[in-house]
Amino acid sequence: MARGRGWMTTAWCLLLLCTAVNPQSRRKDSSLLTFLVGESVMAVDSLTKMITNAFTSGESRSTRAIMGQHQMSNRERFMCDTKGYRSMTPPTSVHRLMPGDIDVVAAMGDSLTAGNGAFATNLAQLFLNDRGISWSIGGQGDWRSYLTLPNILKEFNPRLTGYSLGKAYSYSKMARLNVAVAGAIDDDILYQAQVLVKRMRNDPAVDMKNHWKVITMLIGANDICIFLCTDPVRHHSDMHLKQIRAALDYLQQNVPRTLVNLVLVPDIMSLGHMRNKPQVCEIMHALECPCLFGANAASKAQLVNATIHGYRKVERELIESGRYDTRDDFTVVLQEYTEIAVTDDMKDSNGYATMDLSLFSVDCFHLSQRGNAYAANALWNNMLEPVGFKAKHWAPEFQTVKCPTADSPYIFTNKNSRDYLSRGTDTRWTLGSG
Repeated sequence: MARGRGWMTTAWCLLLLCTAVNPQSRRKDSSLLTFLVGESVMAVDSLTKMITNAFTSGESRSTRAIMGQHQMSNRERFMCDTKGYRSMTPPTSVHRLMPGDIDVVAAMGDSLTAGNGAFATNLAQLFLNDRGISWSIGGQGDWRSYLTLPNILKEFNPRLTGYSLGKAYSYSKMARLNVAVAGAIDDDILYQAQVLVKRMRNDPAVDMKNHWKVITMLIGANDICIFLCTDPVRHHSDMHLKQIRAALDYLQQNVPRTLVNLVLVPDIMSLGHMRNKPQVCEIMHALECPCLFGANAASKAQLVNATIHGYRKVERELIESGRYDTRDDFTVVLQEYTEIAVTDDMKDSNGYATMDLSLFSVDCFHLSQRGNAYAANALWNNMLEPVGFKAKHWAPEFQTVKCPTADSPYIFTNKNSRDYLSRGTDTRWTLGSG
């Protein structure tokens, strides 16, 4: 068993190296090397679990207790009233889109969307893609066990499709419309958009013309973490703007009846200001994000911080420009819950926060299943908050769950937010409680 785990660690490190240096492997996630290593790691991991479970008991329960979300009983009802939030006939405008009107979900991005290591108990398992429980696109089980955006939307529309299941790489059928690839950077996002459109067109469950779709995109962290310090020109905010604009333009031209959630580049800097990180996490941070945590990190901090702000600035300016508000059947909304990872009440007198290890995988970088639940809850809340009033941080799962109401039944867009706020409506929304 130890030998198997050692083999998985070697394979994981090999793939990590190939992903970093080989854009084609990173982009396509279907090269022979990726396929062979990926399938082999999954097979050895399954065999290891079978052997472990034969001689021990409770391992999965202890892992779930440490890395999993708060569990709800099957008797627990969903926090929001779901009746009346699917239109009698499909709306013709994205600005009148209710949660139950969404028929298809999809996602684009990197390892954070691929669900890398959400239940990992060793470094080798970081390579496993837990797409079925990914915050934006996982559809495994239901919200009581795995709080994800699709599992919330299934309460409003049980016929929802497109979500991922189980452990799967992007080439797997179980990945469905999750085209995220571990190690992806800005250069890859247009290619992912092209792959996504092709999959949608070939999926018999997707009606491209009539189904309403929600696509969630998060990209840019790897540019900043890995490549910025060696090629700051290619990974400048101007290039970030160029790449995400090309991908969004492609989606606008090829996917009708769509709302795109563009998630703001996350607060990576905060990881460097957290206490209580195990030694293995310090090492992994230096490997996974060398520009911020590697050699001479202090000299690069200013560049990293400026680039994060630059990426966010161009994302905001692109969406606020109205470029994607020219048609009634397509729009892009910037979701901002990733802006602040550590709120002031979490910091000590020196400005440091203690890392909540239950939110992270074994590398303290990727999200645990509970971390994915936090992210899903925050994304859902952002979707039900008007533009200009979106929460800029996350909170414990189920602590605050926004719900559609008769006064604000639609997912908020740039246009309907202005209409809603112009009515002088109270900006306190109905909250569910978990």
